[in-house]
Amino acid sequence: MTTVSMITGLTNMQKLIKFKNAGGMGTQVPILKEKLESRGIRVFIDKFRDVDIYHIHTPLVEGMYAGIKGRIINRPVVVHARHLPELVTNSFHGGKIVNVMAEKQARYFYNLADVVVCGSSYTRDKLKSLGINKKMEIIPNGVNREKFKFSEEGRAEARKKLLLGDDDFLVTGVGLAIKRKGIVDFYDVARRFNNRKINGMNVKFLWIGGREFGMPKLNLEAPSNLTRLEYVPFSEINSMYSASELFFFPTYAESYGNVLYEAASVGIPVLLRDIKIYHDLVEQGYVMGGKTLDEFEKNIESIVSQHKLRRRMIKKSLELADINDLEKTIDSLIKVYDSLLKG
Repeated sequence: MTTVSMITGLTNMQKLIKFKNAGGMGTQVPILKEKLESRGIRVFIDKFRDVDIYHIHTPLVEGMYAGIKGRIINRPVVVHARHLPELVTNSFHGGKIVNVMAEKQARYFYNLADVVVCGSSYTRDKLKSLGINKKMEIIPNGVNREKFKFSEEGRAEARKKLLLGDDDFLVTGVGLAIKRKGIVDFYDVARRFNNRKINGMNVKFLWIGGREFGMPKLNLEAPSNLTRLEYVPFSEINSMYSASELFFFPTYAESYGNVLYEAASVGIPVLLRDIKIYHDLVEQGYVMGGKTLDEFEKNIESIVSQHKLRRRMIKKSLELADINDLEKTIDSLIKVYDSLLKG
């Protein structure tokens, strides 16, 4: 039986910093473990001995250690490109300075790999531009279609908790409360819909996500039509998506963006910032895109008032989720593992 260690560093980090939000890595790695084990591959998390393959998800101390150890003891090393240097900017105190250091560290870290797994062609191209010369495979992070699907019961429970009525149209965003995720723009767009109706609907906004240690505090004043939940358990997030009519993701930089695919899998339209990593999704019509507050406002007005457009975007969301089905991701990862062990 093939054995793999998924290195996240979260096991030790939790002992030092009591954070609630482990990010996409913290939620996805256990799902990868479950799915891979259902296919006959034994997976450990943060184990450094007696495994066939190291699959590293963090560029921090544990990830660097596992990469170096793998080179020394001749074990295959897979590095999952979840972290790009540009993601540091507007995420942490001193992010712009750290970004320069992160680029140098990234060149060393990613070049420890036998294979670098990239969630998108954008991520692959960014790593190549940094001087990463190892083999790269484009494998979407994937969305668990069994977990993320519309729930009428979950919708009713979540909308009751949020005090929403039948004439409330809910626009939801999910992410850490940092500038990079676009939370400031989310608040500004919400203000444009405060105390006004579109086709008889009240447009309400919900942001799910707080900040963690080392992240700058933003002094944001929420309009009366915006609710902020700093933390929602992962087991309840599907209900929050189900309660929503639109997923709004005005992020400025991502390496993949798990949440948009989760929302799409539930079957709600997606509006996001038209940045390079998502431009093809906008052009191909899977999502709605915008770059300015005016464009975001116009798109939201359209999706509220045009039922035919909304039905079409629901269909496109489900198509996008199917393309990024986690089962396809597992197929691709197993092929990578097999090729490394045979090689």
